[in-house]
Amino acid sequence: MGVMIVAAVIFSLGACLAASLPLFLVSEAVMLERAGALRSLARSFELIISRSPKGFFNPANHSIRLSILLLLILVLNVMAMLASRIPFAVWGIVDALRQGGGLRTFAETLQSFQVASSLLGLFASCLVQPVGIAALVLFYYDLRVRTEGFDLELLARELGHPQRAQRMPQGMP
Repeated sequence: MGVMIVAAVIFSLGACLAASLPLFLVSEAVMLERAGALRSLARSFELIISRSPKGFFNPANHSIRLSILLLLILVLNVMAMLASRIPFAVWGIVDALRQGGGLRTFAETLQSFQVASSLLGLFASCLVQPVGIAALVLFYYDLRVRTEGFDLELLARELGHPQRAQRMPQGMP
């Protein structure tokens, strides 16, 4: 029964990620391209799905690269949360051993530090979240450079050529 529950949770998380993956760059499109909501939805889908090289095991597949980035951001958030809980857990163990109590004393000690633990977790989250946001913005710019020659477009604008820079075909140097 437990294996079925774990399998169902993993399948559900995978399905949710697959359904929402094309929409992860909507906020970047809204802010950086100054597009409206519907245009930003279409733009995010275009960058992640439409212009992505096909193949699940293709390392250049934008969906796979974004999934790995989101997994790393999740791991970083979990590590921050654990780091904010560990001092209080250690204190609870030491306090329970010192008082000669067992699990009940440990639980009571942890419960008394609930507010402090939550505040430390909030602080850790405030430190980690900007890193994840910056990583997504950099990923967005990387997609624009790879698929549209965005850096060439900016260079052309700086040199006084307002027309859009053309992307070179794949086989050309």
